[in-house]
Amino acid sequence: MKEATDSISHTSLSSSSPYAITYTPYTSSGTCKTASQVATDVTTIARKGFTAIQLYATDCNALPHVSAAARKHTLRLILGIYVDASGTHSGIVQEQLRTITSWAASSPSHWETVDLIIAGNEALFNDFVSPSDLATFINHVRNTLHRAGYEGPVTTAEPVNVLRQHAAALCDALDVLAPNLHPFFHNDVAAQDAGSFALEQMALVKGLCGGGKEVLALEVGWPSRGARNGVAVPGVVEQKTAVRGMVSAIGARASFVSFEDDGWRDPGDFGVEQAWGCVELF
Repeated sequence: MKEATDSISHTSLSSSSPYAITYTPYTSSGTCKTASQVATDVTTIARKGFTAIQLYATDCNALPHVSAAARKHTLRLILGIYVDASGTHSGIVQEQLRTITSWAASSPSHWETVDLIIAGNEALFNDFVSPSDLATFINHVRNTLHRAGYEGPVTTAEPVNVLRQHAAALCDALDVLAPNLHPFFHNDVAAQDAGSFALEQMALVKGLCGGGKEVLALEVGWPSRGARNGVAVPGVVEQKTAVRGMVSAIGARASFVSFEDDGWRDPGDFGVEQAWGCVELF
Protein backbone atom coordinates (compact mmCIF):
# COMPACT_ATOMS: atom_id res chain seq x y z
CA MET A 1 0.00 0.00 0.00
CA LYS A 2 1.25 3.51 -0.71
CA GLU A 3 2.24 5.69 2.23
CA ALA A 4 -0.54 8.24 2.55
CA THR A 5 0.50 11.85 2.29
CA ASP A 6 -2.99 13.31 2.15
CA SER A 7 -3.71 15.92 4.81
CA ILE A 8 -7.16 16.40 6.25
CA SER A 9 -8.35 19.98 5.89
CA HIS A 10 -8.89 20.62 9.60
CA THR A 11 -5.15 20.90 10.30
CA SER A 12 -5.27 24.67 9.89
CA LEU A 13 -7.95 25.21 12.52
CA SER A 14 -7.20 26.71 15.92
CA SER A 15 -7.02 24.33 18.89
CA SER A 16 -10.42 25.43 20.18
CA SER A 17 -12.36 25.16 16.90
CA PRO A 18 -14.82 22.27 16.54
CA TYR A 19 -13.96 20.30 13.42
CA ALA A 20 -16.89 17.95 12.73
CA ILE A 21 -20.15 16.61 14.11
CA THR A 22 -21.81 13.26 13.44
CA TYR A 23 -25.16 13.27 11.67
CA THR A 24 -27.80 10.61 11.01
CA PRO A 25 -30.73 11.60 8.75
CA TYR A 26 -33.44 10.03 10.89
CA THR A 27 -36.39 11.41 12.80
CA SER A 28 -36.77 10.42 16.45
CA SER A 29 -39.03 7.55 15.37
CA GLY A 30 -36.47 6.21 12.91
CA THR A 31 -38.02 7.35 9.63
CA CYS A 32 -35.94 9.14 7.01
CA LYS A 33 -35.82 12.92 7.11
CA THR A 34 -36.82 14.82 4.01
CA ALA A 35 -34.31 16.78 1.95
CA SER A 36 -35.78 19.98 3.40
CA GLN A 37 -35.33 18.76 6.98
CA VAL A 38 -31.75 17.73 6.25
CA ALA A 39 -31.04 21.13 4.70
CA THR A 40 -32.31 22.85 7.83
CA ASP A 41 -30.10 20.67 10.02
CA VAL A 42 -27.04 21.32 7.88
CA THR A 43 -27.66 25.07 8.06
CA THR A 44 -27.65 24.78 11.85
CA ILE A 45 -24.37 22.84 11.77
CA ALA A 46 -22.77 25.53 9.62
CA ARG A 47 -24.00 28.32 11.89
CA LYS A 48 -22.51 26.55 14.89
CA GLY A 49 -19.03 26.86 13.41
CA PHE A 50 -18.27 23.28 12.34
CA THR A 51 -16.09 22.61 9.32
CA ALA A 52 -17.36 19.10 8.45
CA ILE A 53 -20.23 16.63 8.80
CA GLN A 54 -19.64 12.93 9.48
CA LEU A 55 -22.02 10.34 8.01
CA TYR A 56 -22.04 6.72 9.13
CA ALA A 57 -23.63 5.26 6.00
CA THR A 58 -25.48 6.17 2.81
CA ASP A 59 -29.06 5.16 3.66
CA CYS A 60 -32.00 7.60 3.64
CA ASN A 61 -30.47 9.39 0.64
CA ALA A 62 -28.02 10.85 3.13
CA LEU A 63 -25.26 11.47 0.62
CA PRO A 64 -27.13 13.52 -2.00
CA HIS A 65 -29.24 15.37 0.59
CA VAL A 66 -26.41 16.21 2.98
CA SER A 67 -23.84 16.98 0.30
CA ALA A 68 -26.17 19.34 -1.55
CA ALA A 69 -26.89 21.27 1.65
CA ALA A 70 -23.26 21.15 2.79
CA ARG A 71 -22.01 22.61 -0.49
CA LYS A 72 -24.12 25.74 0.08
CA HIS A 73 -22.23 26.34 3.33
CA THR A 74 -18.80 25.10 2.14
CA LEU A 75 -18.90 22.29 4.69
CA ARG A 76 -16.64 19.25 4.28
CA LEU A 77 -17.76 15.61 4.37
CA ILE A 78 -16.58 12.52 6.24
CA LEU A 79 -18.22 9.52 4.60
CA GLY A 80 -18.84 6.22 6.34
CA ILE A 81 -19.45 2.71 5.02
CA TYR A 82 -21.21 0.79 7.74
CA VAL A 83 -20.38 -2.88 8.28
CA ASP A 84 -22.81 -4.99 10.31
CA ALA A 85 -22.93 -8.63 11.40
CA SER A 86 -23.36 -9.76 7.78
CA GLY A 87 -19.71 -8.84 7.16
CA THR A 88 -17.70 -6.95 4.59
CA HIS A 89 -18.93 -8.92 1.57
CA SER A 90 -22.61 -8.26 2.18
CA GLY A 91 -24.91 -6.67 -0.35
CA ILE A 92 -25.45 -3.77 2.04
CA VAL A 93 -21.76 -2.91 2.04
CA GLN A 94 -21.43 -3.21 -1.73
CA GLU A 95 -24.50 -1.04 -2.23
CA GLN A 96 -22.94 1.69 -0.08
CA LEU A 97 -19.80 1.60 -2.20
CA ARG A 98 -21.87 1.85 -5.38
CA THR A 99 -23.83 4.76 -3.93
CA ILE A 100 -20.65 6.68 -3.12
CA THR A 101 -19.03 6.06 -6.52
CA SER A 102 -22.25 6.96 -8.35
CA TRP A 103 -22.58 10.15 -6.34
CA ALA A 104 -18.99 11.09 -7.11
CA ALA A 105 -19.46 10.37 -10.81
CA SER A 106 -22.42 12.74 -10.96
CA SER A 107 -20.15 15.77 -10.48
CA PRO A 108 -16.38 16.09 -10.96
CA SER A 109 -16.16 18.36 -7.91
CA HIS A 110 -17.79 16.00 -5.40
CA TRP A 111 -14.56 14.33 -4.32
CA GLU A 112 -13.10 17.75 -3.54
CA THR A 113 -15.50 18.07 -0.60
CA VAL A 114 -14.55 14.73 1.05
CA ASP A 115 -11.97 14.79 3.85
CA LEU A 116 -12.04 11.12 4.83
CA ILE A 117 -13.65 7.74 4.13
CA ILE A 118 -14.35 5.50 7.15
CA ALA A 119 -14.63 1.83 6.20
CA GLY A 120 -16.44 0.26 9.13
CA ASN A 121 -17.40 1.69 12.51
CA GLU A 122 -16.56 -0.53 15.52
CA ALA A 123 -16.82 -3.64 13.35
CA LEU A 124 -14.03 -5.29 15.33
CA PHE A 125 -15.41 -4.15 18.69
CA ASN A 126 -18.74 -5.78 17.81
CA ASP A 127 -17.07 -8.97 16.51
CA PHE A 128 -18.54 -8.46 13.05
CA VAL A 129 -15.19 -9.10 11.34
CA SER A 130 -11.70 -10.36 12.06
CA PRO A 131 -8.69 -7.98 12.05
CA SER A 132 -7.34 -9.45 8.81
CA ASP A 133 -10.74 -9.25 7.13
CA LEU A 134 -11.12 -5.63 8.17
CA ALA A 135 -7.67 -4.73 6.84
CA THR A 136 -8.50 -6.42 3.54
CA PHE A 137 -11.79 -4.52 3.38
CA ILE A 138 -10.16 -1.16 4.03
CA ASN A 139 -7.71 -1.79 1.20
CA HIS A 140 -10.58 -2.88 -1.05
CA VAL A 141 -12.48 0.33 -0.31
CA ARG A 142 -9.39 2.42 -0.98
CA ASN A 143 -8.65 0.68 -4.28
CA THR A 144 -12.29 0.91 -5.40
CA LEU A 145 -12.58 4.60 -4.59
CA HIS A 146 -9.16 5.47 -6.00
CA ARG A 147 -10.28 3.96 -9.30
CA ALA A 148 -13.33 6.22 -9.05
CA GLY A 149 -11.12 9.29 -8.61
CA TYR A 150 -10.86 9.66 -4.85
CA GLU A 151 -7.32 10.49 -3.71
CA GLY A 152 -7.90 11.13 0.00
CA PRO A 153 -7.35 8.99 3.12
CA VAL A 154 -9.25 5.87 4.10
CA THR A 155 -9.46 4.43 7.61
CA THR A 156 -11.71 2.60 10.06
CA ALA A 157 -13.12 3.68 13.44
CA GLU A 158 -12.60 1.63 16.61
CA PRO A 159 -12.22 2.29 20.35
CA VAL A 160 -8.69 3.01 21.52
CA ASN A 161 -8.21 -0.37 23.19
CA VAL A 162 -9.23 -2.18 19.99
CA LEU A 163 -6.84 -0.15 17.85
CA ARG A 164 -4.02 -0.84 20.28
CA GLN A 165 -4.80 -4.55 20.43
CA HIS A 166 -4.92 -5.00 16.66
CA ALA A 167 -2.43 -2.37 15.47
CA ALA A 168 -0.14 -4.99 13.94
CA ALA A 169 -2.94 -6.24 11.68
CA LEU A 170 -4.39 -2.82 10.83
CA CYS A 171 -1.56 -0.30 10.59
CA ASP A 172 -0.56 -0.96 6.98
CA ALA A 173 -4.18 -0.53 5.88
CA LEU A 174 -4.82 2.77 7.68
CA ASP A 175 -4.05 6.17 6.22
CA VAL A 176 -5.29 7.94 9.36
CA LEU A 177 -5.81 6.65 12.90
CA ALA A 178 -9.42 7.25 13.90
CA PRO A 179 -10.28 6.22 17.47
CA ASN A 180 -13.78 6.54 18.85
CA LEU A 181 -13.21 8.38 22.13
CA HIS A 182 -15.90 8.08 24.80
CA PRO A 183 -14.63 9.26 28.19
CA PHE A 184 -18.03 8.46 29.73
CA PHE A 185 -17.48 4.73 29.31
CA HIS A 186 -14.42 4.91 31.56
CA ASN A 187 -15.79 4.76 35.08
CA ASP A 188 -12.90 6.72 36.57
CA VAL A 189 -13.30 9.77 34.30
CA ALA A 190 -15.55 12.58 35.52
CA ALA A 191 -17.05 15.17 33.19
CA GLN A 192 -14.55 17.84 34.20
CA ASP A 193 -11.70 15.50 33.24
CA ALA A 194 -13.05 14.51 29.80
CA GLY A 195 -10.83 16.94 27.91
CA SER A 196 -7.56 15.89 29.52
CA PHE A 197 -8.53 12.22 29.20
CA ALA A 198 -9.28 12.62 25.49
CA LEU A 199 -5.94 14.35 24.96
CA GLU A 200 -4.12 11.49 26.71
CA GLN A 201 -5.95 8.94 24.58
CA MET A 202 -4.99 10.82 21.41
CA ALA A 203 -1.35 10.67 22.48
CA LEU A 204 -1.60 6.90 23.05
CA VAL A 205 -3.02 6.37 19.59
CA LYS A 206 -0.47 8.69 18.00
CA GLY A 207 2.24 6.27 19.13
CA LEU A 208 0.76 3.41 17.13
CA CYS A 209 1.90 2.52 13.62
CA GLY A 210 5.31 4.09 14.09
CA GLY A 211 3.98 7.46 15.21
CA GLY A 212 3.77 8.95 11.74
CA LYS A 213 0.05 8.85 11.02
CA GLU A 214 -2.47 11.61 11.66
CA VAL A 215 -4.96 11.04 14.49
CA LEU A 216 -8.59 12.16 14.25
CA ALA A 217 -10.81 11.49 17.26
CA LEU A 218 -14.27 10.30 16.32
CA GLU A 219 -17.42 10.04 18.44
CA VAL A 220 -16.24 12.49 21.04
CA GLY A 221 -19.02 13.47 23.41
CA TRP A 222 -20.91 13.00 26.68
CA PRO A 223 -24.53 11.91 27.32
CA SER A 224 -27.08 14.31 28.77
CA ARG A 225 -29.08 11.65 30.63
CA GLY A 226 -28.94 8.03 31.73
CA ALA A 227 -27.38 6.04 34.56
CA ARG A 228 -24.00 6.91 36.07
CA ASN A 229 -20.89 4.88 35.32
CA GLY A 230 -18.74 5.26 38.42
CA VAL A 231 -17.66 8.90 38.59
CA ALA A 232 -18.85 9.41 34.98
CA VAL A 233 -22.26 11.01 35.49
CA PRO A 234 -24.59 11.81 32.57
CA GLY A 235 -26.53 15.05 32.71
CA VAL A 236 -27.15 18.37 31.01
CA VAL A 237 -24.62 20.26 33.12
CA GLU A 238 -22.09 17.43 32.92
CA GLN A 239 -22.44 17.22 29.15
CA LYS A 240 -21.76 20.93 28.81
CA THR A 241 -18.71 20.66 31.05
CA ALA A 242 -17.31 17.61 29.26
CA VAL A 243 -17.88 18.93 25.75
CA ARG A 244 -16.36 22.30 26.61
CA GLY A 245 -13.27 20.54 27.93
CA MET A 246 -12.94 18.35 24.86
CA VAL A 247 -13.40 21.26 22.47
CA SER A 248 -10.61 23.10 24.26
CA ALA A 249 -8.30 20.06 24.34
CA ILE A 250 -8.84 18.41 20.94
CA GLY A 251 -11.62 20.29 19.15
CA ALA A 252 -9.74 20.82 15.89
CA ARG A 253 -8.98 17.09 15.73
CA ALA A 254 -12.40 15.73 16.74
CA SER A 255 -15.83 14.77 15.44
CA PHE A 256 -18.45 15.36 18.11
CA VAL A 257 -21.37 13.00 18.60
CA SER A 258 -24.05 13.84 17.79
CA PHE A 259 -26.11 16.53 16.05
CA GLU A 260 -29.21 15.66 18.07
CA ASP A 261 -30.52 12.94 20.36
CA ASP A 262 -31.19 9.73 18.45
CA GLY A 263 -34.53 8.56 19.83
CA TRP A 264 -34.62 5.69 17.35
CA ARG A 265 -31.61 3.95 18.94
CA ASP A 266 -31.76 1.24 21.59
CA PRO A 267 -30.99 2.85 25.00
CA GLY A 268 -27.98 0.53 25.38
CA ASP A 269 -25.53 0.40 28.27
CA PHE A 270 -26.38 2.84 31.07
CA GLY A 271 -29.40 3.95 29.01
CA VAL A 272 -27.38 6.67 27.27
CA GLU A 273 -27.39 5.78 23.56
CA GLN A 274 -30.28 8.12 22.76
CA ALA A 275 -28.80 11.08 24.64
CA TRP A 276 -25.67 12.35 22.87
CA GLY A 277 -27.19 15.30 20.98
CA CYS A 278 -24.95 18.31 21.52
CA VAL A 279 -25.18 20.81 18.65
CA GLU A 280 -26.95 23.32 20.86
CA LEU A 281 -23.87 23.52 23.10
CA PHE A 282 -21.88 25.16 20.32
